[in-house]
Amino acid sequence: MPGYAAVFLAMVMTAIGLPLLCVFISEFLSLRGAFEANPVWAGWGALGIILNAGYMLWLYQRMFFGTIDNPKNEKLTRPERARVGLHVATRDSVALDWCLSQTVLELSLRGR
Repeated sequence: MPGYAAVFLAMVMTAIGLPLLCVFISEFLSLRGAFEANPVWAGWGALGIILNAGYMLWLYQRMFFGTIDNPKNEKLTRPERARVGLHVATRDSVALDWCLSQTVLELSLRGR
């Protein structure tokens, strides 16, 4: 389970918009655009991002550091190789998205 917890932590950090990860760029650009249109909207958007980060960290804590309440879950075995391969593919797709985000942004701004 430590490997799964590490992969899930990477996904949580990506989802909450940690700087230099793919969601951070989109959150920053959308908040910037909202602030130019109406600063109140940007404030609500920033509040939503903060609440999302708090929820995701609370979720991670409960999933991996909480107690096991269901007796069926006490006898779980390690994931099969197919699931490990799925986690690796997910990690690689996130890394590819991170690498290509600047290129996609430049291409989208070129059309203006």
